[in-house]
Amino acid sequence: MIKNSKKLITIVGGGNIGSSWALVFLLHGYRVSIYDKNYEVQSKSKKSIKRGLNLFTESNNLDSKKIKNILSRINYFKDLKEALYDTKYVIEAINENLKDKINVFKDISQNVDKDIVIASSSSFIPISKISEKTINKCRCLNLHPGNPPYLLKFAEIVPSTYTSKKALDQTKSLLKSIKLHPIILKKEIDGFVFNRLQGALLKEAYSLINDDIVSASDIDLLVTNGLGLRWAVLGPFETIDLNTKG
Repeated sequence: MIKNSKKLITIVGGGNIGSSWALVFLLHGYRVSIYDKNYEVQSKSKKSIKRGLNLFTESNNLDSKKIKNILSRINYFKDLKEALYDTKYVIEAINENLKDKINVFKDISQNVDKDIVIASSSSFIPISKISEKTINKCRCLNLHPGNPPYLLKFAEIVPSTYTSKKALDQTKSLLKSIKLHPIILKKEIDGFVFNRLQGALLKEAYSLINDDIVSASDIDLLVTNGLGLRWAVLGPFETIDLNTKG
């Protein structure tokens, strides 16, 4: 953790995803700046992060004596330029509105060095659209975490056709430093991978319910006591070898 203590991550947007990102970086020794103009959002973010830290102490994954030091490494700003000062990486986590994201990316790109990676946490809007007015687009990409990222140990990296290898490598290295598995998409696709796989299961689940085959509660039981347990250990392709041959 000490090696990351001087590195600053700026998160633009203090909502649920932004606060969850902040918690992950704080737990791994980073300094964090959160930008959000809304005081109420900032207040909720502070409470959310403290609540998350308490959960880690209650589960014996964090010494409660370290909480004060961890919280000393986060600052909140209402001025974007101040939040971006000396940052090493920027994650946008505002509402899922394309126009707002385009404007935020443009503003960020005007206030950081040209090589600083700017990532969007959008769960479905491709970076090629978001970075439309961004200076030096090659440093932009989607960085879609599992929710919450401090429990689901992965994040999808979705580049555009112009995202540089340097930006990809920096992002992969960053994720590994906070113990998240980088999932690299080869090209942009609506919904990315996590949401599409989840959506496929939900589509079939709704179909089974609509055809009066099984109840919603039994589907939940089947997933939590069956598929979920299996997939927590083996992925779907690894599971193929367990199936009966012939």
